Amino acid sequence: MIRLLPFVLHKLRRTPGSALAAWFGLFVAIAFAMSIPMYGDGALRQVAAHVLKQAEGGLAPASLLIKYQPRGTEPAEAADVTAAAAWLRGEWPAELGLPLLEFAERWSLRTANVRAEDAPNRFVRMRLAAQGDLEAAAELTRGRWMSAAPSAEPGGDPGGGPGEGGGGEIEAAVHEDALARNGWSVGERLVYETDGYGGARARVRVRLVGAFRPKDAGEARWHAFGDAPDALLLVSPEAFVGRFVEGREARLDAVSWYYAFDASELRSGQLRRVIEQLERADVRLAQRLEGTAVQLSFLDTMRAIRRENGALLAMLFALAAPSLALILYYTAANARQSLERQRADIAVLAGRGASPGQVVAAYAFESALLAATAFAAAVGAAWLLAQGIGSASGFLSFVRGRAFEAGLPPAAFLAGAATALLSVAANTLPALRHAKTSVVDFARERDAAADASSRFAPLADAAALAAALGGYALARSGAAPLAAGGGAASPFFALLPALFLFGGSLLVLRLFPRLAALLRRIREGRLAAPIYVTLAQLSRDSGQYRPVMLLLMMTIGMGVFDAAAARTLEANAIERILYRYGADAVLHPVWDGERDRRDIHKIYYTEPPFDRYRGLPGVAAEARVLRAEAKASAAGKPAGTAQLLALVNTEAADAAWLAERLFPVHPFLFLDALGSHPQAALVSERMAASLSLRPGDEFELRIGYEQTPVAFVVAGVIPYFPTLDPERGPFVVANLEYVFSEAPKFPYEIWLKMEPGAPLRPAVEKLVRDGLPLARVDDARGELVDRKNHPNHGGLQGILTMGFLLAIAITFAGYLGFWFFLLSRRTVQFGTLRAAGVTRRELIGMVLLEQALTAGLSIGCGLLLGNAAARLFLPLLEDAQGGAPPFRFVADGADGLRIVVVAAVMLAAGLLLVLRYMTRLRAHEAIKLGEER
Repeated sequence: MIRLLPFVLHKLRRTPGSALAAWFGLFVAIAFAMSIPMYGDGALRQVAAHVLKQAEGGLAPASLLIKYQPRGTEPAEAADVTAAAAWLRGEWPAELGLPLLEFAERWSLRTANVRAEDAPNRFVRMRLAAQGDLEAAAELTRGRWMSAAPSAEPGGDPGGGPGEGGGGEIEAAVHEDALARNGWSVGERLVYETDGYGGARARVRVRLVGAFRPKDAGEARWHAFGDAPDALLLVSPEAFVGRFVEGREARLDAVSWYYAFDASELRSGQLRRVIEQLERADVRLAQRLEGTAVQLSFLDTMRAIRRENGALLAMLFALAAPSLALILYYTAANARQSLERQRADIAVLAGRGASPGQVVAAYAFESALLAATAFAAAVGAAWLLAQGIGSASGFLSFVRGRAFEAGLPPAAFLAGAATALLSVAANTLPALRHAKTSVVDFARERDAAADASSRFAPLADAAALAAALGGYALARSGAAPLAAGGGAASPFFALLPALFLFGGSLLVLRLFPRLAALLRRIREGRLAAPIYVTLAQLSRDSGQYRPVMLLLMMTIGMGVFDAAAARTLEANAIERILYRYGADAVLHPVWDGERDRRDIHKIYYTEPPFDRYRGLPGVAAEARVLRAEAKASAAGKPAGTAQLLALVNTEAADAAWLAERLFPVHPFLFLDALGSHPQAALVSERMAASLSLRPGDEFELRIGYEQTPVAFVVAGVIPYFPTLDPERGPFVVANLEYVFSEAPKFPYEIWLKMEPGAPLRPAVEKLVRDGLPLARVDDARGELVDRKNHPNHGGLQGILTMGFLLAIAITFAGYLGFWFFLLSRRTVQFGTLRAAGVTRRELIGMVLLEQALTAGLSIGCGLLLGNAAARLFLPLLEDAQGGAPPFRFVADGADGLRIVVVAAVMLAAGLLLVLRYMTRLRAHEAIKLGEER
């Protein structure tokens, strides 16, 4: 029985280079896999903020309302009610694990008739209730706060009478508006008639001792329970519980608890616990006190956060999958390379009685030991990677000082453990192939030059290319879209291009030895001996170059594709936002209007002076833009409802966002044509086609409430114009002043072009100070900032960048390991060449030529394949995007240059190390008896 630990430690000491290379691959793979859940946990706060902002309404987004209403004729035990109330005040919110922003508790009887004792025929409807922390939430305006004890004032009857409460008068306070509206005063005695138990009526005598005003009328405690503050008779909670819960003088209607939680700092562990607690809330509440249930919950909001965060993690893992696959391929290739060097050791172990299982166990134990140490070291590196993902603003671009706090969720350790197991399997499985090798078998197979994997290369590249093209057809048909909802990328976004690059790389590797052989034959007899030997080496033993060339091609190809994808998605997202708004900001002024006495739907608007909107701080240009719908027709032929955009051409030229690519010629030429005549108009291609219109033709629009007919002349046909979607129907761009001269005026928008970096708020504040109210303000730049801060954007850019950089690091390690392994195997060959008269300089030239041919071809093919994948698959995002403006593919040669520079620096560093190795190699001493080791 082999003692595994001493054997493995001895083996690691004897081959430190192979062990370090294997450990590095494990370390990078585990750290990268762990960084994704860490980023997702940190991004959960941003996801929560995004979802909570969408859920904002009258109450806080994370609001919870619980209500107890007695069931049946017999009331619950008072001890049960008060115990449940104490639990809901203390333990219940603590179990959710979220900070509590606001809490309110209300005990109440039913809304009933209330009258003053001296006015028996005048009733008002009010609710007698008790609310905790009233003195902290309101301020007295008259009188004093109520006490918990029954009133001892003259006139009180502690004994009560038939149908009356037996506790005497109860002190209450009311809102100051209720006091004034009902003509009451402090000291007033009221009678509150409500339901008792057993079908009886209860008459509660109330004495007003004070009036109050809420300190903050917007607090949820004043409107969360459904009653207006001025419809309440508020008594002290102690008096309420003693009289109506324990004393049962009147039938308890409800006890309600309102909570507003702070969910902006959510972590994944908290999210899971909150959802579980909210899902089981009704069951637990009913167990505590029958009749208690959740009336308002933020469970759907929490589920939406979990759903969006899950989609984010799925997108990140999908985008990281190709890079993770490259890293795992590196570990497997490194393991095979290491095993090739250790086949003699395996054969000796088998000859000394070691079983195949023991051999595999030894290598599995070695991989597990390396994986364990790599896992321990990867936690900190994963956190730094997650920080890097969060600070990415574009491909290979980072923002300094961006605040992002990565988390440390359990899912990160699960992802790291799963990656470690895959890596251990990738390192161990090649040992199964050699576990049964004996010394005789090793001697017989040692000189075999054929690479078994080459038999499967044609099948592998054909299968990968077929799968990629099949996926392309599915994506083209919409069955497998490359974009998911919310601007996220689907798994196909990374899978299909990776398959295409993999298949194309394998095809290049299959053609590579044939190309080298062709060059050798063409120049046979005219090549120097070192060059001839190099071409012969590349053509006859190309299998050994396959792993490092595949790594290089895939890394460069994915880098080119990722750069084009990041730039394309970013540019199209920005253009869609700007196209939807039309300008940097859009103001919606409030116009004064007067209704027609004979038709209330007809309004005569008064246009505010536009000059007062000029010269606003931070505004570079402004334009009036009227948006409306009109009925279009030409020569009596109707075209249905058309979108009308009326503007002043000179103003629009300065303020509107006009992209040249949206027009067949420069947009200013169309605006000049629009200003050539008052009746001139620009029509959409759809409208021109449906009405057979050409420049110079007349058509008619019926505008406004009265459908006033207005005649226009076609000045140009355009496919797009900002804010107008041709898929929604035909559109017309006309002159504003002409439309107002022919049809009644109605409110228009004001488009603003802001100075670079200027905030919008000062301009809005100046308009408010000048008495120009605004119904709404739309800020395109603010939406662009929100989009840039959205975790989907940062996650996509960051994961593409980090995946590429880690793939480069792995490729660099694989490149160095490959060449050192190759050079050590060819020591005898180099010694033979030196003995045949080849100089050291020629020998180094041979190695450099091999590197130039293999690395140069790999980088060049990677650039071509990456660009082909980008041009093939990225345009498919147009079908998923839809709408206007049209999707465009964006590629920048600078991206490819940066990728080549990164790869060149890597290769140059490797080249220097290889040269150092070659200069120290004593190849003339390598011819000796024995084997290469």
